Amino acid sequence: MRVLFFRIYIILLILPCAGFAQHIANVAAANRIIANADSFLRRMPIEKVFTHTDRPYYSNTDTIWLKNYVLNGLLEYSKQSGVIYAELVNDTGRVVMQQAMPVFTGVNWGQIILDSTIVSEGNYTLRTYTNWMQNTGTESFYTQQLYINGTDENNRRVNAGILARQDSVQTSLQILEADGSPLRLQDMQLLLTGGRKTWFKEKRQTDLDGKVNLDFIVPKNASAGNLTLIARDRNKKGRARQLVVPLQINRPANTDVQFMPEGGQLVAGLTSVVGVKAVAENGKGVDIKGIVLNSRKQQVATFASAYKGMGNFTFTPQKGETYTAVVNLPEGESKRYPLPAAKATGMVLSVQNQPADSMLVLTIQVTAGLPKSSTYSLTGQCSGLICYGSVIKLTDTAVVVRTRILKSRFPTGIVRFTILTNEGQPLAERMVFINHNNRMNINMSTTDNQHPGDSTCIAVNVTGPNGRPVQGSFSIAITDDSQVTTDSANMPDIYSHMLLSSAVKGYVENPAYYFAANDAKTATTLDNLLLTQGWVGYSWKNVFNSKFKMPYRVQTEVGVSGTVVRMGKPQAKMPVVLISTNKPLVVRDTITDDFGRFSFNNLPPFDTAAFVVEAKDKKGKIFKVNIELDKFIPPPINDVQGPLLTPWYVNTDTTMLNYQQKNIAYQKQLNTTRYGEGKMLQEVVITAKRMIK
Repeated sequence: MRVLFFRIYIILLILPCAGFAQHIANVAAANRIIANADSFLRRMPIEKVFTHTDRPYYSNTDTIWLKNYVLNGLLEYSKQSGVIYAELVNDTGRVVMQQAMPVFTGVNWGQIILDSTIVSEGNYTLRTYTNWMQNTGTESFYTQQLYINGTDENNRRVNAGILARQDSVQTSLQILEADGSPLRLQDMQLLLTGGRKTWFKEKRQTDLDGKVNLDFIVPKNASAGNLTLIARDRNKKGRARQLVVPLQINRPANTDVQFMPEGGQLVAGLTSVVGVKAVAENGKGVDIKGIVLNSRKQQVATFASAYKGMGNFTFTPQKGETYTAVVNLPEGESKRYPLPAAKATGMVLSVQNQPADSMLVLTIQVTAGLPKSSTYSLTGQCSGLICYGSVIKLTDTAVVVRTRILKSRFPTGIVRFTILTNEGQPLAERMVFINHNNRMNINMSTTDNQHPGDSTCIAVNVTGPNGRPVQGSFSIAITDDSQVTTDSANMPDIYSHMLLSSAVKGYVENPAYYFAANDAKTATTLDNLLLTQGWVGYSWKNVFNSKFKMPYRVQTEVGVSGTVVRMGKPQAKMPVVLISTNKPLVVRDTITDDFGRFSFNNLPPFDTAAFVVEAKDKKGKIFKVNIELDKFIPPPINDVQGPLLTPWYVNTDTTMLNYQQKNIAYQKQLNTTRYGEGKMLQEVVITAKRMIK
């Protein structure tokens, strides 16, 4: 096919980025699109949250110590929100604990005191966000999976290796006592559960080696991401106990393989890069390779994943053709997947982003079917701002154009390029990552003379990329290596979260990998990720809707508000008093407005806030009315991102076992201090009723 190169007029409009502006206006309609987008994003600045916890797992009598960082798109401390919400969500999607905590100049530090009567042992998701962040969807929230242990004296352990690769599962569990001896000839009830659903129940008995054999069929409509096997029994005193083992499902035939064209669509006659992403049932990327066939079974392309199941290939779809990918999956499986249908007319946007180059190369291909003399807008959005804009005017019916853009126009982070019509309709989008390698350097050192039981001095030195000292707010967690497993590579870090995970939809497996090295291979794997992930941000439809209002407001402070109602009618000019029941003592009074509304703002920070709100008459006496307090309704709970965490007692190591044993010993000591040397009785629930004469 002969490709014609025609003239194209590109009128650059470099818009303000990080406070600097240069105005160049020529094509009014396209300039208006760019200006409106820039104005919207400046009026509706984004917020991001990162939560630093002191360790990756806890017991249900522990305290989760944390520090929250609330930043804006430029990764400066946000001056908007004064309240952050921290929630603990269990594996059935229910919020079991929630706290509203004050934020001071983008920083909050505090704790979540776990209550064993509320928090049972299991998988939990720690979720933190501001009310304003709900405007960009729950995908923008910070989430971290935690496993919370129980603190009873159940020190049994399980040796298990359940990795189902077929619908039929045949395996065994070995249950050990605290001293490592097998739990022999013990009656067990086995349950296969997924969220709130129980798929089957069976009774089995362990053998002389403490093993119990399993043989079952994985339900076809079961969600493979949250299947767990529960083994229940009773101890010698008749007390119920259970062990929970996550069931890893990884059937190759059920591998999810997706093909995503660069720019968003395949267009007949235009060469496209196609991103490939393969995800196993356990939520992790899986290596694949394959070929692409046309309708005549002719091979037109080959591909192979490079990292975590992601890769890409290049080909030119033809008009009237259909294409099928033949994918070689693990375990010798092979499966066919249809590629997205190619459109007859349209536009393809591709970007070359070589780490060693100072410029990006954008290639725009347009078919002959688009209207003559049309103008389009090309925007480059980064850090919540329009950092680049240009107006594209086509003068002929077929165009292939390449333009170069300096990377220095953008800060470090993800750049979202979009081509829009004059009506604000996006035609093509592409995300790339700009890395200026300007991260801070943190060095730590300790004193040479260290003695057990003595204090240790730790010096922390923070410098910028230029080697100069950096002033800021930092946090550090110090743990005992004999009780807390150190896994720095897989622990959440603020750098990869703020620059990558918070800006793309879906689960990013091992995000720190993409910043561990500054070479072409790592840059290619990051580019493959951006080819296959969605964007977290505002919808273009809302950007160009002049009547659009954000549904969630900025909360600047922690407060208590509500309505005073009597006989179904709001009570105006009614005195209302608020009294705190915890320290510090707070007493506030106010008067309801014409609609019976009242609010108490600018309350001091509390570890655990508790208040009494009363309505009083003009003489100061308590008035019998209904006080309806405004309740904060948690946003919807998304499915757990990534594989479930494994309990401490499954294939445990000495570190986890040591942590659990010391935690139980500490809890015993604490109970002795509180209640003396007596024996702590289990809770008794009285259900019988007696008539009092």
